[in-house]
Amino acid sequence: MPSPSLLPAWRRQDYLYLLGLVAAAVLAFWPLLCRHQSFFRPELFGHDWEGGYIPLATCAILMVGQGFFPLWTSAYLCGTPLLGTAQGGYLYPPSYYFYGLLDFTTAYSLTLVGDLALLGIFTFILFRYLSLSGPASFLASLWMMLSGPAIWFSFIPMGLQELTWFMVLYLGALMLRRRASLGIWLLWVAAFCLEILAGDPETLVYSCLLVAMTFGLHWALERIPLRIAFRTIILLAGGIILGGLITLAQGLTTVEFFSHCIRSVPLDYQAYRQTWFEPKQLLGLIAPLFRRQTGELFFGILPIALLLVGLVRAPHCVPRTLVRTFLALGVVLFFNPAFHLTPLLYHLPVVSLFSRHYKLLPYFQLFLCLGVALGVDSLLARPRPAGLAWVILALALLDLVIPSRPLPYQLALAGGYLFILFASRRRIRPRLLLAGLIFLTFTDLLSRLWDTPHRLDYPRFAESFHQFFRQADRQARTVISYSLLDRMADVKLPVPIQSGVWEGTASADHWLHVPPKRYLLFLSRITPQIVVFRDGKLVQHYIDSALKHLDFVTPENRHLVDYLSLRYFVTYHFPLAVADQPGSHFQRRVHDEIDIYENLQALPRAFLVHGVRHYLDEEVLLADLGFADHFQPRGQVFLPGPGPEQPPAPAAPGEEVEILDYQDQKSEYRVTLLSPGYLSTSENYFPGWRAWVNGQEAPVLRSNYTFRALALTPGSHQIVFRYIPVSFRIGLWVGLSSLLFFLAGELWYVIRGWASAESRLSRASEILTIRRD
Repeated sequence: MPSPSLLPAWRRQDYLYLLGLVAAAVLAFWPLLCRHQSFFRPELFGHDWEGGYIPLATCAILMVGQGFFPLWTSAYLCGTPLLGTAQGGYLYPPSYYFYGLLDFTTAYSLTLVGDLALLGIFTFILFRYLSLSGPASFLASLWMMLSGPAIWFSFIPMGLQELTWFMVLYLGALMLRRRASLGIWLLWVAAFCLEILAGDPETLVYSCLLVAMTFGLHWALERIPLRIAFRTIILLAGGIILGGLITLAQGLTTVEFFSHCIRSVPLDYQAYRQTWFEPKQLLGLIAPLFRRQTGELFFGILPIALLLVGLVRAPHCVPRTLVRTFLALGVVLFFNPAFHLTPLLYHLPVVSLFSRHYKLLPYFQLFLCLGVALGVDSLLARPRPAGLAWVILALALLDLVIPSRPLPYQLALAGGYLFILFASRRRIRPRLLLAGLIFLTFTDLLSRLWDTPHRLDYPRFAESFHQFFRQADRQARTVISYSLLDRMADVKLPVPIQSGVWEGTASADHWLHVPPKRYLLFLSRITPQIVVFRDGKLVQHYIDSALKHLDFVTPENRHLVDYLSLRYFVTYHFPLAVADQPGSHFQRRVHDEIDIYENLQALPRAFLVHGVRHYLDEEVLLADLGFADHFQPRGQVFLPGPGPEQPPAPAAPGEEVEILDYQDQKSEYRVTLLSPGYLSTSENYFPGWRAWVNGQEAPVLRSNYTFRALALTPGSHQIVFRYIPVSFRIGLWVGLSSLLFFLAGELWYVIRGWASAESRLSRASEILTIRRD
């Protein structure tokens, strides 16, 4: 909690504002906390919940709850670390403990409410540090917490969003500018570590760039001496280095991860221009600003009016310039597709705010809320004509006329009306109008208090869906097809989500936006439309669009579908074409409104073969995988490099593979083999996988271009696969050493503070004694 020495403008009553923000977060999601209901904003994800069932509560978070180590997951058919590129909350320690110890609904509820409460608290502290008044900071923090893009990211069941730690980084940089204190520097290091552990490299880069930008603005506007600015930059750079060393385990494994994977969109300017919206689409995206719904870019006409007042009449020069700068930057990024920031590291160019880089939206919302707080301060600081207050009240009344919004918005709007009542109590005579307005607002608010907005109600077939999969093969993989709502044309397209997860299973398989290159090329043998080459180089992939109709299953690639252990295909009012063909070996099971097609010939995740074929040219190996007469997965493996070959031969009677344990970082098998052969798996080969056969380490072979295999001798074997990457071990030892250094600094700072406090007390007692004498 902030202290007066760190925040000069801090007052004792500010603690009441912080309690009010926490209470507002709890009140806004009281139905979620009491009734254990999960709700999201369907438009955010593009999901049409009525079009298909996605077991969201089990497709991601339960992997952590089942004991998986939080630094990676088996997102790509086991064996490839996901780190935090998609599910950032896995890496945030409190989120890990929540999801590991509690059930999903409780953990999600606590994470959501805690995320929003911290977001409001740190917004309030930041605005107070920028010398804004308590009422203005409270109102703007309330709107920041319960409206706009910031609430989007809170709805995603990950963890605490990175925007919170950006504000701590911003505060730390400003504090170090004023006072080079060890405690403030340690705060900066801790905030940087949390920003990294939040899991998203993009937002980490954005946070650092925006902190540098805001620090530069403060340096120019406040005319900070060059010596102090240079000292602050050195301290900030040192904190970044120490924070990077503490979290080196994640950093090294992230670099290793990206070196083996490819993004869905290439990092070049031409791809950016292709994603730019046409004018009609732009209008379609701006239109939601005038609909009353949680998750819109801004939150009503009243705060927009306050923002305009703050931009024109705010008494604070530095915050006003910050708001104007970020508003101008947002306008440029939105309306000018020719403006790009290609030279600025990592995942740039920065595209339109409404296109790919939605992650910038909460940062811009923060500075828009700063403008709202400036407008509030401007109205509170000086007497204003009654006409201005009447105009603002009219805009607020217009907000009420528009169809009602969900509870979070109603809370923010009610706070705005209360502020207007406070600010105008001496300037507007007809208080009855104000009282009626407040009464209508709270009536509307209370009528919706027990209605959860955007609640995710499971469809009618959800229970039968779970009942089926409780009895199904838990090691097989599942393809779930659901409907994607196209916001522009209102056309529903079935798009597959690859998920091998339901309640009680041990892992999940997702096809996300950064798959391993080799795995992606393997999938291109199933459907060539999945990849795009430019100048002979793989530049991007279209997994979703290439596999959207489930028509990728054909007689020509059935051997690969069987090899991937794709056993269950769940569709919603959409027939599986290959199932109607003669000899398809697909069995249809109807459950309420969904169809479950079972592939009776799907192979298990691990099985025995005796045939082997070696390739000196891996491109030829990859090409031969696509032909059923060349590649027979039930009886052979393809290995790179020279070696003796054996004709295809499946496991003989009496030979079997028993799965003893299957986890994210470990799998254990009992194998019985009558003649020399291979344990073939459909699990991805990735640097760091090691194997032990009867306690003796054995080499892991990269088979079938991208999967794992083991060469075995006849007999009974106990086989253990473990994922122990060297990059993580190096990063872990360096990180632990750096963490010890960090903790030693914290301990020294605390002891030094106690010692200085005792010395001050002893000196004061000596002075009192001298005066008495």
